[in-house]
Amino acid sequence: MRAIYEGCYLDSLRTTAAENGATNALYMAGFGTNANSSTVPNLGQLYALPLFSGQGGTVITLALNVNVAGGAGSVARIGVYSTITTGAPLPQVLVLDGGSSLDCTLTGLRSHTGLSFVMQPDTLYWLAVIFGVAAPTVFGVSGDAPVFGFSNTQSAQIAYTKTGVTFGALPTIFPLGGFPTSTAPGLFVEFGSLNHY
Repeated sequence: MRAIYEGCYLDSLRTTAAENGATNALYMAGFGTNANSSTVPNLGQLYALPLFSGQGGTVITLALNVNVAGGAGSVARIGVYSTITTGAPLPQVLVLDGGSSLDCTLTGLRSHTGLSFVMQPDTLYWLAVIFGVAAPTVFGVSGDAPVFGFSNTQSAQIAYTKTGVTFGALPTIFPLGGFPTSTAPGLFVEFGSLNHY
């Protein structure tokens, strides 16, 4: 069974887990303070959640969890974006595409495995996902940590998203015209090895 940890405590938990022999540990992107099992993502919408790399390491898995299977043909694709180096810290360049469509007509953990992507230490990355054909119900995040401030209804904005994106290979540059959102699919990363300070 995989252990799931929230991203805001990523570095300390990774170290503790590694020192205690943990394997197959998944770490959640974003700074959501609440998790739920009833997030239904919008089709054609690219969602991005921040992930601070901490000490860095080699990513071997990107994943999400399907609670209720999508209809026939339901698929998803996960990737990683770098952060804009000037101005607002938003997703910018695609640095890792999971490379295939994840079948979301099945429940449980759906993952891109066999990856080997090196996250540099002390760096902000963005885990991103898009769904196609039919939307499943996924494990999602929301919360009270307003990474992007609050909406006019006082809802904490915890992720970044862009509508009108065609499902398929992820865009090489995160599309312009995105906006903050208060809920997003939960996205997870697994490290095969960690850097050591």
